[in-house]
Amino acid sequence: MDSAATAAVAVDEAPRPLITVEQVQSVLDRNRVLIQQVNENHQSKIPDNLVKNVALIQEINGNISKVVSLYSDLSTNFSGVFHQPNENENGAVVAKKGSVKGKNTEA
Repeated sequence: MDSAATAAVAVDEAPRPLITVEQVQSVLDRNRVLIQQVNENHQSKIPDNLVKNVALIQEINGNISKVVSLYSDLSTNFSGVFHQPNENENGAVVAKKGSVKGKNTEA
């Protein structure tokens, strides 16, 4: 693994792009900016600004869903690294207790 912030691709699924903590942080940073804008619009009490807050809040809500999804993918990918079966030098899948599953180990 290149970095602690990078998760491996899940084993049981089609390859997905790697998710990084930096990608999640980027969405959170965007939400910070949106929240600041909502607060400024609210404090201004200008009707047009209050109307703009509807779209801003909808974007914030969408971003929160995106963060939840990204963290879920990150967690799944991360835990997949620890649940991958190990293979011995013959290509046989070795179970956690040392038993061999699946492949023929005879030479």
